[in-house]
Amino acid sequence: HLDGLLVAGDAGWEQCEQALKRREAGEVFTAAYLAFANQNPAGMELVMEMATAEAGLERSVVAALAWLPWMKVERVLRVYLRAAAPVCRRVAIRAYALHRCDPGSALYDAMYDEDAGVRASSLRAIGLLGQKNWLTMLRNAWYEQDDDCRFWAAWSSCLLGDSNAQKIFKPFLHEPTKYAIAGAEGLSDD
Repeated sequence: HLDGLLVAGDAGWEQCEQALKRREAGEVFTAAYLAFANQNPAGMELVMEMATAEAGLERSVVAALAWLPWMKVERVLRVYLRAAAPVCRRVAIRAYALHRCDPGSALYDAMYDEDAGVRASSLRAIGLLGQKNWLTMLRNAWYEQDDDCRFWAAWSSCLLGDSNAQKIFKPFLHEPTKYAIAGAEGLSDD
């Protein structure tokens, strides 16, 4: 129970730290929620280190940030947008998008980031934020070498109403892969 852990203060955080030893998604979500809700720098650093170590755990951190009120996370996410570590930039872009907040020029910068995961996150964010004015940039990304980037560029283009994107998007849906699942989930209702 998240509220109970918040009220428990240090004792609640200690429980989360113990649970983090299992390195499971639910435990990371809970610890991230507490760390960011309480603006606990050591806790935030710990969950971000875990997100760096395992991609599946990164998703739990993003989910916790999306679950928290925007006013609790806005400041740290602004810092993460400009962080040296790609995991911070990926997490920030994804959390901004899930809060339906435009990260401004950082979104443009992310589209040209050297880290493919940051680029893919930005391409997905464009669709989630309804940025139709970015359709030309999305079309250019249909030819990215990275599969995640191509997928999210086509997904966002479809979401924004570009029927030409279907030729790029459909092949991703033919095999039971992470893309087929994301495509079906993402285009239904977020």
